[in-house]
Amino acid sequence: MYYSDLLTSSENKSKISWSKIKSEIGKTNGKNHTLSEFKLGNKIIYINQTAKVFNNYLLNLVDELNIQHANI
Repeated sequence: MYYSDLLTSSENKSKISWSKIKSEIGKTNGKNHTLSEFKLGNKIIYINQTAKVFNNYLLNLVDELNIQHANI
């Protein structure tokens, strides 16, 4: 009955619904835990460092393809 009354009197039903769902499942702080590292076999993989390396690889690949295309 409490939730029904709360929703009925609320102007933003979606917001109040998610607020109550999160409070019931224990996620009231609003922050999502983001993994910063994980272990792969004996190695520790650091997410931020890996993302930067991957990004640089892709950027360099695009530059190389552009250069090759320009030389055709």
